[in-house]
Amino acid sequence: IVDEFAQENQGRVKVGKINIDEEPDIASREGVEVVPTLVLYQEGKTLGTLVAPESKAAIDVFLQEHLGQ
Repeated sequence: IVDEFAQENQGRVKVGKINIDEEPDIASREGVEVVPTLVLYQEGKTLGTLVAPESKAAIDVFLQEHLGQ
């Protein structure tokens, strides 16, 4: 779902991924315990977190709530 969302929204948002097994410090710092977890940043600040989105629609709602887009 996340990959499909990223492809459909190229140019609108940037999507990056980390492997929490390979980057446990980042996962810990961001409070990521469940995969997938989306963390939305704007200008280096965390705007919100979405744990285990069930659909692209859930991701769209999350973005709309936080970015108004």
